[in-house]
Amino acid sequence: MTVAGAFLYCLLAAADPGAAAIDDPAIARRSVAVTAAASADGLVLAVQIDSLPASVDRGDTLLQQIRAELAAAAVPVVVTGQAATLVPNTQLTVVALGPDRRAVTLEIKYLRSGIIVHRMVDVSSIPGDSVPLAIAIAVDELLRATWSLGGVATGPASTPPPAPRAAPHTPRIEARLLMSGERQRGGTVAIGPDAVVAALLGSRLSVDVALGWRDAGSHAAPDGAISSHLVTAGVGASVAWPARAAAQRAGAELTARLQGAWVSVQGSPSAGASARASTLFGAAVLGGVAGWLALLQPLRLVAFVGWQIPLRTVTAADGADFSVATYAPGFSAAAGLGARF
Repeated sequence: MTVAGAFLYCLLAAADPGAAAIDDPAIARRSVAVTAAASADGLVLAVQIDSLPASVDRGDTLLQQIRAELAAAAVPVVVTGQAATLVPNTQLTVVALGPDRRAVTLEIKYLRSGIIVHRMVDVSSIPGDSVPLAIAIAVDELLRATWSLGGVATGPASTPPPAPRAAPHTPRIEARLLMSGERQRGGTVAIGPDAVVAALLGSRLSVDVALGWRDAGSHAAPDGAISSHLVTAGVGASVAWPARAAAQRAGAELTARLQGAWVSVQGSPSAGASARASTLFGAAVLGGVAGWLALLQPLRLVAFVGWQIPLRTVTAADGADFSVATYAPGFSAAAGLGARF
């Protein structure tokens, strides 16, 4: 049933089915006969319109609406006199009642079983151009409610329910590839890539793991040079603001992470000096703000700025009088691409 049909059906809900005589002398007689056919195992309906409501000028208008409604129910309609391959097994008579013809009686007679059912439809409160559709809907509903009384195998075909719409995919994982850097105490800048995988928990919270590598460069020392690089790993959590949504184009997150670093220090001694390499462990707590901007799905441009508070620093020394911090991070920044899956 169409949306308009559903609306008109609600207007007809107050109509009570009941018996009605069709030979009232006040009824103005006019006849339009039609033959409706379905499959050989289903309803085959002959429709007769004896009189029309006052608001309906032409019988073919009502016929077209009945034809359309029954076609939706898999009951095709043909006009009497045209070639028909099926013999009717059901008779419908439409009669407008009373001097003002503001009510309609529908009579359905099932020829195989001899059962007759009636329904009266009050069309006085329905706009004139909607009356044919209202009557056609009432015919369809009456057939659907009573067809099993007719001794036929099947009734009007039910409109198949709409195919279920697939629920929109909600991303659960985000992968990021970033170029990151930290400024160490003393001015050293360590730069390198980070790979981050985050699990999105609901619309705001996410947790992540990060793995990275940094090159802290080389520093001149009294007896040569000191160079260092480090491997970082961390776990963190973020809170999105505003909450993540499917149509969202940009957003921000408050981020906190606990990070560890394995710092490798190598010395390049000058002539007559000696050096040794070592690997030491450092740790820091990071906090900051991350922002993102949607690109071509699922890609996003991501960036981060924050500050790291060292929990365990790593320092390289050249004798007793010279030392350089190789892991004592402060200001931190990163930028790169992310993708949600």
